[in-house]
Amino acid sequence: MTLAGFGFVFVGYSVGLSASPLLFGWFLDQDMPEWVFVCAGLFSIAALIAAALAQRQTPALEPR
Repeated sequence: MTLAGFGFVFVGYSVGLSASPLLFGWFLDQDMPEWVFVCAGLFSIAALIAAALAQRQTPALEPR
């Protein structure tokens, strides 16, 4: 994994771990627990799309 990839993953974990309890807690406070699951699914799909796009744009390594 390249340094840029590591940084992207590290920052993504940090942002997700700090923002998701606030967002999901707000949903629960508003009596909308179903939105916790909807958002978790949407964030998972967004992560899959981001990974696919990153893999698609990464140049192939030349064999040694």
